Amino acid sequence: MPRRKVIKIVMTILVACLVVIEFRRIHSFFKTRGRPMNINQLQEAAEDGNPAAETALACDYAGGTLVHQNYRLAAKWFLIAAHKGQAEAEAGIGSLYLAGRGVTRDYGKALFWSQRSANQGNAAGECNLGAMYSEGIGVKRDYAKAYRLFERAAADGQSDAEYDLGITLIRGRGVKPDAARGIIWVRRAAKGGWSAAQAYLAGGYISGNSLPKNYAMAAYWAKKAAIQNSAEGINDLGVLYLNGMGVAQDRGLALKEFRVAAHAGYAPAESNLGVMYEHGYAVERDILRAARWYKAAAGQKYLMADLNLAKMYEKAGDMTKASEWFEIARRTAPAQSESRILAEDGKKRVSKSLTDEQIRRADVRVKKWFASK
Repeated sequence: MPRRKVIKIVMTILVACLVVIEFRRIHSFFKTRGRPMNINQLQEAAEDGNPAAETALACDYAGGTLVHQNYRLAAKWFLIAAHKGQAEAEAGIGSLYLAGRGVTRDYGKALFWSQRSANQGNAAGECNLGAMYSEGIGVKRDYAKAYRLFERAAADGQSDAEYDLGITLIRGRGVKPDAARGIIWVRRAAKGGWSAAQAYLAGGYISGNSLPKNYAMAAYWAKKAAIQNSAEGINDLGVLYLNGMGVAQDRGLALKEFRVAAHAGYAPAESNLGVMYEHGYAVERDILRAARWYKAAAGQKYLMADLNLAKMYEKAGDMTKASEWFEIARRTAPAQSESRILAEDGKKRVSKSLTDEQIRRADVRVKKWFASK
């Protein structure tokens, strides 16, 4: 059977307000004498028991490359190949168990298969394992071990590992903080096509926090990420269109981008869509829809949405609800942060218009909100 190159399967971390492990991308690409293999030939080779073909077929079912996406069948073929010691398949089934795609989520099995893959020096397995140690999923959190795993995987040119290594260096998790070196790794991952890295660069160029402000570069990387359906990149592009930064101002396009990212469940985009409805930017003003989108983002503990809701209710004269959301924002915001101060000041301001009983009832509703989350 001709040799085939199978792009590895990886599952890494996406951080918004809460760290959420997500199956980020599965790609399959294999060559036979310079030509893509026919899917029927691949199916036949897999059914004949060829481990490389079994792994490649699983990649295709997971990524929907040559066949209709089907995680259940991806898991089936990954397991068959994994039991034969195929390192890429071990990483693949580990990713599926970690994400709960095609199988019941099982961190124990995710750890087992990812460890087996990593033991063979497979970069995807090392990256899976690094993600688990970084976030303490299925194992005791160990940033130092996660750093070493990301470093090994990145050395093999694994784009997602390059990104994770960069973020680890920037945040100083398990290693001395080194933002300059971290950005080098993130940039390398972005150039390699990793959408999370591209979106990170876009956000950095917009905010000026980790990179010097450069809206033209922000637009460049946001578009790269958006093409790959990165909700973060799509949202960043919306921000740029809304404010005319690095691109011609176009609130209609901003609305379109925010809607796409918001319907994907990305909290900052949900909050931004709330802004569009609250102020009537490129859409009819609708306070109820604005509140709905703000609350969707607030449900993911996105602090800006809490503050937006509080301010909107204050402007509308509903001081009771304003008090509730300022208090939710106050409890969500880090101590000593600017957002915490804004929330505290807002709570004091609107409370002057409320009776003690109204304040007490508002606090009860706040407790119920947090209990429901």
